[in-house]
Amino acid sequence: MLPNMKSALFLNSRSTAVVIGNVILLITLAISLASVGSIDAASSNIIPSLSSSSTQPPKPLPGSQTFLTVTTKVNGGTKKPSDFTVTVSGNSPSPKSFSGSSSGTSVTLFGGSYKVTESGTSGYSPSYSSGCSGTATGGRIQCTITNQYHGTPTPSKGITLTSNSINAYSIPSTSVQVEKFLTNYTISGEISSINASRDLITSTIINDFDSSPNIGYVKSNNIATTSPNTGSQATLPNPFVSTDTINQKITNETHNIILAASTSNPAGKNVEIKCTFGDVLSNYRCSHNP
Repeated sequence: MLPNMKSALFLNSRSTAVVIGNVILLITLAISLASVGSIDAASSNIIPSLSSSSTQPPKPLPGSQTFLTVTTKVNGGTKKPSDFTVTVSGNSPSPKSFSGSSSGTSVTLFGGSYKVTESGTSGYSPSYSSGCSGTATGGRIQCTITNQYHGTPTPSKGITLTSNSINAYSIPSTSVQVEKFLTNYTISGEISSINASRDLITSTIINDFDSSPNIGYVKSNNIATTSPNTGSQATLPNPFVSTDTINQKITNETHNIILAASTSNPAGKNVEIKCTFGDVLSNYRCSHNP
């Protein structure tokens, strides 16, 4: 009995030792695996943060979608931002046309050149920020349109311009000679309106005078000389002057008299200005009443 019992005890002790050894091995493996998992997790948390801090974000490609914000501002006058119409040209802008907005309107478009324009700006001068034109390459762009009020030009009050031409011809035989010609111009109206319209008045007179068939016979001045044979006075013309010289003389005389009338008369007063232009350049004159 005793030998068998010793053998059984020995076997039981050996079996227990094997079991204990296996348990210790399993615990060791579990601890090792847990440690490796923790290291991997820690590594996964560290590596992205390092890469994100050292790597710049990629630049958008030319075909990338661009987000454009257009803001409309109004300085002075009675118009509101919505009274202006904004148009965007470029690669498939959406929306392409819309009413202005002080809070901004979002527009999407694709890569390529673009430009923002505005209409309905009578009485206003629009200015555009740098973002209102250029090349879209993706990302966000801000465009600001500022409309500065400068007033609407007041229509000119009634101005009357009349002309009266006088032409003198001589017909000594079968030919016709131009002896003298001139045109009288009369400008009537309120002095402020005349002054504001002086360029238009001048160009109208020039166009009328240049259409005369005698425009090529304008002399610089008259020179009186004594004929060696008869002792009588004869008038000989200088070489004819150019059309440009004639027009410049008309411009100078007309502008000068209008400015003189504006200086000597208060706004709201009606005046009458008379000018005479003919075949002798040195005789071109204008006067005003009062």
